[in-house]
Amino acid sequence: MEQQGQKLGRVGALSGLGQMARDLGELPPTVRYFDEYEEKVRSIISSEMKWAVSANGMTAHFRFSTLSNEEAIILKHFALNRLHKNAVTASKIVRTIIATWPHQANLLRLASENAHEAIAYLRTDFFAASRTISDSGYFSSGKALIAFLCEMEIGGWGPSFSNILRSISSPVELSKHRTVRDGSAIISFEEERRIVGHFDDLNAELIHGNPAAVPTEYLRDACILFWNYAHGVRPIQIANRDISHVRLRSQDDGNPIVHLTFRYAKQRGTAKSMEQTRKMKRDWTPMMSEWLKRRSTLNQLTDFDRPNSLFGVSPNEITQIVAAKTEGLTGVRRVPYDLRHSAAQRKADAGCSRVELAEFLMHHDIDTADAYIEMSPTQAEKINQALGLSPLFQAIDESVRARSVNLEQLHNLPEDMQIGGAPHGHTIVGIGGCSIGQSFCTKTPALACYGCGKFMYLRDAEVHRAVRGSVQEIVHEFVNAGRSDRVSPAYMQLRDVLENIDAIVEELDPAEPENAE
Repeated sequence: MEQQGQKLGRVGALSGLGQMARDLGELPPTVRYFDEYEEKVRSIISSEMKWAVSANGMTAHFRFSTLSNEEAIILKHFALNRLHKNAVTASKIVRTIIATWPHQANLLRLASENAHEAIAYLRTDFFAASRTISDSGYFSSGKALIAFLCEMEIGGWGPSFSNILRSISSPVELSKHRTVRDGSAIISFEEERRIVGHFDDLNAELIHGNPAAVPTEYLRDACILFWNYAHGVRPIQIANRDISHVRLRSQDDGNPIVHLTFRYAKQRGTAKSMEQTRKMKRDWTPMMSEWLKRRSTLNQLTDFDRPNSLFGVSPNEITQIVAAKTEGLTGVRRVPYDLRHSAAQRKADAGCSRVELAEFLMHHDIDTADAYIEMSPTQAEKINQALGLSPLFQAIDESVRARSVNLEQLHNLPEDMQIGGAPHGHTIVGIGGCSIGQSFCTKTPALACYGCGKFMYLRDAEVHRAVRGSVQEIVHEFVNAGRSDRVSPAYMQLRDVLENIDAIVEELDPAEPENAE
């Protein structure tokens, strides 16, 4: 406390903006930053009074000409600092500061003269002005400017003031993970069912129907939605993919294997990027395969921001596509970060560790996974309390959240939730559980379970291989009876069942690594 008091006292001896500008030193002649969208280093001449900053497929302009020389130097140093961290957020913050400069200038002047007065102004007049300023980022941008002074340790400011700044809440500031904790960012089961159904229907049309009847834009939007929904990938990470980042390999069964490599977002500096390869669900690979075919023959390549762009749309356009697509499918307008949060929550509910979840989100900081992991047991505890902490329900809840079960968990499920049937005279039992119960299912038990979102499959590859043998026998019976026509719904269902069984077996006992060529 004594040390902090000494620092506070020294701030009063500051000589103003001129001294602060001198303490920051000379700007480099050229300011360089990384454009994540085009994945390239861009340059700006620091002496220019208007900086053009490209980020997210758009160009923002920082105009310093209305500022005094000292103010411009300080704000340029701040802009340089933020650009090195992330060009997208830098664009928003610096533009907000310049747009609200009269208030920001008062804060900066006080910060160069007396820390006590600057903190008091931040808590009172600066705070109050936020009620009349339409830009919601006004207050947080001012705090960011002061935090920069602390980071640079100039003018008497230092790390000891960071805690003080963090204690000052914005009138519009929300918790980073508020929407995760209150559940508003997590899509409902019905929304998820409709999204999954959309992928199922589209791919069925591509395989068994008329692929040419599917509009190209509709196909593109479905592919974009998949990567956001299934893998929680950010708009910027989807938008900056080129066709070279896709690996497509044909299989004997006609369904290709699709891998897409993503670059970690929010990487600082220009060091070698980190990448991660994700695999598309095999049931849905036809839509990506069809898009790649059409993408190679499109004539409107000049409309693409980048000639080799995989989808030819910017991050902002991806946000619009996802919002429109989810609203059309579910009636609820969702932004990409809702689907990202939902994908992460599914992983947490399935029992992923902090490290695994951070890796899935392509985060360097594993602490970001905490919100999702915290919410998973919290919800389960609330339900358990409401049901009297029933041991049976606890076992059911754990199984439902995991989407798969071991043998002990399967045996602990109520009889109606244990799947069994005799389709076409072939007895199929012990394959897993149903999260709603067989009595509520309107489809064929056992066969229809494979590919159903309510199916909790048994974690035993040999069991599912045995089921595959039974299904193959049924297929042979159809062939011998002359009922193997490609338009026969029953026959096509059997084909789909075999593919879904193969996907589960591959997951439980993969013949090759997940990301293998």
